[in-house]
Amino acid sequence: LSGLVRGDVAVGMIPSCGWVDVPDLLARFHAEHPGVLISLVESTSAELVDGLQNGRLDLAFLALGAETPPGVEMCTAGAEAAALAVPADDPLYGRRTVPLEALRDRPLVGMPRGSGLRSILEETCAAAGFTPRIVFEASDPRLLLRFAERGLGAAVVTPSMVARGPDGLRAVTITRPRMPGRVGLAWRADGPSSPAARAVVDHARRAMTARAA
Repeated sequence: LSGLVRGDVAVGMIPSCGWVDVPDLLARFHAEHPGVLISLVESTSAELVDGLQNGRLDLAFLALGAETPPGVEMCTAGAEAAALAVPADDPLYGRRTVPLEALRDRPLVGMPRGSGLRSILEETCAAAGFTPRIVFEASDPRLLLRFAERGLGAAVVTPSMVARGPDGLRAVTITRPRMPGRVGLAWRADGPSSPAARAVVDHARRAMTARAA
C-alpha cells in the first residue's frame, strides 16, 4: 500500500543543516513512495517557520531558540550553546568560555538575519543592552569559518560546526548568559495537509528518533 501514496510535498531546510543527511532521508522515502513528488527549498529558519505557518511547507529542518513558534511542533535532534570560532592568534584562543559582554564592539561574522543562530544572538545581545557588530554574513558555516580563519572576525557558530571546520580554529563557548539553540524537524501543529505530507513527516520523525536513540 505504501507505493500507492501520491501527491506533492514541500520540504524546507536551512543551509547549515548538518545534523541529518536530508538527501539520504528523502531518497529512502522516495524508494518506498515513488509516486510522491518532493520539492526542497533552502532558506533561513524564520522564513521556514513562516512557510509552515502559512501552509507553503509541509515540514522543515531548522534551528530555533528556546521557544517554539505558535502553530508549529518540533522534534528536537539536539541542542548546542553558541560559540565563537577564533584562530590561534586571537587572545581568546586559549580559553574555553567567554562572557557575552566580551562581544560588545567586537567584529563578528555570522549567519544572515532570520537564521536561528543570528536571531538568538541578536535577542541575547539586545537583552544585555547592545547590538552585535556583524561585519560579514554568510549562510554557509564553512564560509563563516573561513572568514574567521583569515582574521576577518570571530565567527558566531556552534562547537559542532567548528569541529567540522579548519584545524586551526577553536570553539569558545559564549556564557553569562549562554545562548542555547535547538535543531530538528518541524511541522504544522494542526498536522500535514495530505496523506503524502503525513507520510513524509512520519518517515522523517522515525529517522530523527532512530538517530537520537
